[in-house]
Amino acid sequence: MVQESEQITGSQKSKLKESLKEYRFLLDWFSNSPDAQEIYFEIVLCVIRVLKSGNKIIFIGNGGSAAEASHLAGEFVGKCLQDVGAQPAIALTDSGPILTAIANDWTFEEIFSRQINAIGRKGDLLIALSTSGKSINVLKGLQMGRSMGLYTSLWTSTQYKSTEDKIDYILKINSEKTTRIQEIHLFLGHLLCEYVEDLFQKDKFSLSESTEKRFQ
Repeated sequence: MVQESEQITGSQKSKLKESLKEYRFLLDWFSNSPDAQEIYFEIVLCVIRVLKSGNKIIFIGNGGSAAEASHLAGEFVGKCLQDVGAQPAIALTDSGPILTAIANDWTFEEIFSRQINAIGRKGDLLIALSTSGKSINVLKGLQMGRSMGLYTSLWTSTQYKSTEDKIDYILKINSEKTTRIQEIHLFLGHLLCEYVEDLFQKDKFSLSESTEKRFQ
C-alpha cells in the first residue's frame, strides 16, 4: 500500500500540467514562426545536399546535448523510421579515451575542435547542440569546422546572444529552460531524420536555382 507521504499531491501534479503547457507553447511558437522554420528548412536542405555529395554529418554537444548528439547520429547510421541505407554521421561525444586524452593532454575546450581537425572534411556539416550557446568547447568546434570549410549549424536558444560568430545556420529555440530546449532540439532532430528518409525513399530531392547558389 502506498503511504500517504509517498502520494503525489495536487501541487505536484500541477507540475505535469505546467510542463505540458511549456512544451505546447514552444510547439505553437515554432509552428507560427516563419523565421525559425526558414532556418530549419535550410538545415534540412543542407543535410540532404551534404549526404547526396558523399559527405557526412558531425554532431557535438555537452551533457544532455551530448546524449542527443549520439542519439541523432545513431538515427542516421541506423534508421529513424525507414531504411534508406546507412547515412554517414558521427557524434564526437562517444569515445571516452579520445575525449579524456584530449582533455588531459591539452584542455577540455579542445575536445571537439581537435577531433574535427582530425576527421572533418570540406563539405561536411557540423551540427552543434548547446542550450546556452556559450560552451567554449562547442564554439571552438564550430570555429574549427568553419576554418576547414565545413557547413556549420548551432542549435541553441534565446540564451545565445552573440552576433559575431560566423555560423551558417543558427536555430534558436524560444526558451531559456534547459529541459524544454533539449526536448525541442530532439523533436526537430527526429523530424530532420524523417525528412531525409522520406526524400531519399521517394527520390523527391530537388534544389531550386536559388538554393543551389546558396550551397556553391
